[in-house]
Amino acid sequence: MKEDNLLMQTEEQVTEKVTIYQKIEQKGQNDALAILEAGREKAEQMYASMINEAMQDNQKRLEKARQANASMLKGAQSQFDHSLKQYTLSVKKELIDRVFKRLLEKFKAFSDEDIRRYVVERIKNENLSGTETLKVAPSDYDRYARIFSSGRTLNGMVLLDKLSNLLGNFNYQLTLAKDGANISGGFQVIGSFYDLDFSYDALFDDLKRLYETKLATILFDGDE
Repeated sequence: MKEDNLLMQTEEQVTEKVTIYQKIEQKGQNDALAILEAGREKAEQMYASMINEAMQDNQKRLEKARQANASMLKGAQSQFDHSLKQYTLSVKKELIDRVFKRLLEKFKAFSDEDIRRYVVERIKNENLSGTETLKVAPSDYDRYARIFSSGRTLNGMVLLDKLSNLLGNFNYQLTLAKDGANISGGFQVIGSFYDLDFSYDALFDDLKRLYETKLATILFDGDE
């Protein structure tokens, strides 16, 4: 009978935790572009605000669960805690991966204006020589040519004269490579001495490294 009660309480707590993670995931989908534009400090504030409500609810539920389990046998409690911890660790990784996957999907759905702003913001402060070549995913080639070129060519490649104008340097001769890059979105800058990777893949790898540990701490602090 005690084992049955333990199993029922475990299932109820797991269901409650899944609900909390779903709330967090929903909140994490709303401001993809804001993450990019806000900067590190603002992004941290946004994350804290975004998950504050869910975090408080989660803490209340955990406390309620701990109180309910206080009367259990020590061995049963230990077994429950171990199982719950393993489940929680698994859900942590799944949730964080899911949040970044949804954000990546939003970037892939950028409008022309979003792409224009993204490209300019990424390279406007780079020390370009003006002869670099941009590489994009094959599926993005026509779109980038349309957004950033008036149709002129240079050495058999599309001349990105509109992009040069947006960057405020009319002497630039940036071009668009015919061969596509193996990326999911964004672009790469190929130069004579070094390359720059502004693909969405690289961007979100950097964001995950920057925020994953901090986000996990905020989301699951005290969730042992």
